[in-house]
Formats: sequence, structure tokens, C-alpha cells
Amino acid sequence: MVRRISIVSLLAGALVGACGLIARPRAEQLAATMVAQTSAAASPTALATDTPPATSTATDTPGPPTAASTATPQPTPTLGPILVFDDFTSDVGTWLECDVCSWEDGVLVAGPWPVSGAYEQHNIVCGPCGPARHFRMAVDVTYGSGPSERGFGLMVRQTKAFLLTAEVTPHQTLDGWRYDYQNRLWELLSGELSGAVRPGRSTNRVEVEVAPAEIPGNVHISIGVNGRNLIVLFNQPGEIGPVGLTLYGHAVEVLFDKFEFEELPPYSGWQPPQPDGLTG
Repeated sequence: MVRRISIVSLLAGALVGACGLIARPRAEQLAATMVAQTSAAASPTALATDTPPATSTATDTPGPPTAASTATPQPTPTLGPILVFDDFTSDVGTWLECDVCSWEDGVLVAGPWPVSGAYEQHNIVCGPCGPARHFRMAVDVTYGSGPSERGFGLMVRQTKAFLLTAEVTPHQTLDGWRYDYQNRLWELLSGELSGAVRPGRSTNRVEVEVAPAEIPGNVHISIGVNGRNLIVLFNQPGEIGPVGLTLYGHAVEVLFDKFEFEELPPYSGWQPPQPDGLTG
């Protein structure tokens, strides 16, 4: 059978507000000039003469100094990081259009999808996570029902060229898969059969970190489970793209819980859209 893809995309924008400070003027300084009056003394033998009063010379009093007006520079908005946490207590709008998803007892129940003529990859996009480039992401996953050889976990990246996923199975495997849209081919980038993956219906925490590589534009992708890093994919294409949850094939039911997403620098600059009615 051929693995096919089912994707829902999100376009989002950002609204960032900025405010400035107003400089306060300095205190007034006042100055005044005092002028004294003088009078002449009369001689005992001389006739008294009227002495004209001394003339006071007024001096203009300087006004307060004028404060120089300087424009206050506007602060530069800080980009990132984007942080998302969902404990799936209720539908808060994090996940885009999943017709077969339900919120039950604090978990997201995904599937089963209707039976089709081919195996499909079902992806549930995290809206607030945005088109991510560098990030950490993790989720608790539990096999519910259906064919037990199918993988499920995290959609690490989806672009026009490829899809990359990190999946566990009830048979204690952890795999990194890549789908090439042009050639319509799946490639197993790396796989591990490990006791670190709990079997059956036990809960596993799938963890991914995507960090900048030494080669510009590339990334290193680390994939782990339950606190153990088992796979590193070096120098993968670093195109920006949506992320989220994933599972392979119809007729499978998977339980998701405790989703976490943290953007890592350098940040993409994308910010979640602001709710209607709010201004920056």
C-alpha cells in the first residue's frame, strides 16, 4: 500500500503595538535685579534744597529656559518566542479542522478515519504554533484501537516539497519518516526498535527538537521518546512550515495529551493573530 497525505493549512498574521514616552520639561529659574534709592543729607548752615529722588533703572527679568524638544524613539517589538501548551481539557481552538477528533476526559481522541482504498497520513495542524522553523515540541501519545502496526506522533514539518514525521508504534519502534510530494515516495530516514518505547496501550511521550545546523539554511532534528534521545537527523532542509500531530492510516484511534511547543531562536517573527475586538 502507498502512504498518502491529508493536510490542513493555516495562514495567520500578527498585530504588534508600540507606545512612546514624553519628556518632561526642567523646572523654572527666575532672576531679579534690585536697585537702591539714595538721599542727600542737609548741611546745618546751608539752605535746604530739595534733592530729587534717585531714578530706578529697571532691568528685564529673564524668562525660564526653554527645554529642547527631542522625539522619543519608539520601542522595537521583540520577536518570539511562541509558546503553546494544551492539556486537551476542552477545545480552545488550537487544532484546525479535525472532523474525527473529540475531547474526552482530558485527552484528544483522534480517529478512526473512514476506511479508504489507500493508507493516508492524517495530520492535525497546530494553529498558534504558526509556520515554525526552530523549536521544541512534545506530546503524550497512547494507542487506542485499530491496526497496531500503524505509527503516530508528531508532524515535525510540512512544506510544498515534503512532509516529515516522528512516530512510535505499539511494537516499540520510533521512526523518522519523510514524504516527497513530487516523487510521491516515503523514505524511512531513521528507525529504532528500543525498550525506551513502551509497548501496547502504554503512554509514550514523543519529543522533537529542531535546531540550526552549521550549514546555513539547514537544521538538525533530534527525535526522542520518554526522555531518551534515540535519533538525530543531521543537515535536513530548514524550510519554514506548519507543525502538529500525526497518525498513519485509517481505522486507527490515538489519544493525545499534554502537548507543548516552544519556538527557539532565531525566531521566525510570526505571531499568532490577535482576538477580534482587542487593540495593541
